[in-house]
Amino acid sequence: MTDEAGAKRGSSACGAREEELKAEAFEAGGCHRHNLLREWATSLALARAWSRKPRGAAAEKESERLRGIVSTALRYSYEAGKDRRAGRIERGLNGR
Repeated sequence: MTDEAGAKRGSSACGAREEELKAEAFEAGGCHRHNLLREWATSLALARAWSRKPRGAAAEKESERLRGIVSTALRYSYEAGKDRRAGRIERGLNGR
């Protein structure tokens, strides 16, 4: 699979925005978008890599590790009596 095919398969809102910036960069007055693309290149590459399906084993392992850290922080928040804030975090963790 080529990088281009993988990028298409894993396209996201981030990828769509990147394509818009590339197109706008060649319009009149759009030269500042080249600077944005250069500045965001590393972040955009990471987003593309992580949005591809299937994600690699390393990405899955890191995702699970981070989920564990957030779950621990959530438990500590509830134990500290910060139920409202903990509830907000829990909803975010569960995608709601």
